[in-house]
Amino acid sequence: MVAFKNLGSTVICTSVRDVQVWESEEGVTFQGMAIGDGIMDYQLFSQIMVELCPGVPIHVETISNSARPIPFFKPGFWDGFPDLQASEIIDFLKLARKGIPLEIVQPSAGTDQRDFDVELQQTELLNSLDYLRNNCNAGLKS
Repeated sequence: MVAFKNLGSTVICTSVRDVQVWESEEGVTFQGMAIGDGIMDYQLFSQIMVELCPGVPIHVETISNSARPIPFFKPGFWDGFPDLQASEIIDFLKLARKGIPLEIVQPSAGTDQRDFDVELQQTELLNSLDYLRNNCNAGLKS
């Protein structure tokens, strides 16, 4: 949100997804999910978009059911962030402390993995669009 508030007036399109983040042995882990199911405040995000960049399209990403580590306890991780101050990540670490680890959903026996993944992503996309339309006043009005 901080970056979006600072750059919002220059945005010409944006991609969004919701996430859950939690502490893990390597640092933290995050997983994408349908908009409205994670920790992001898309009602606030949508209000800021209307104020700073009205009419800009929102592209919804549906990268879910795939936990991704952020291994900041591993040697060398912070080498890519030489100017980062600890105070700049405190809010993120507080979110991770509140997070709940998610399990990867597996297809039922006999279900093709690819078919399962396609159906899951379609469901996540439709749930995201419904949430944005019904709770955030996003989308074109007819």
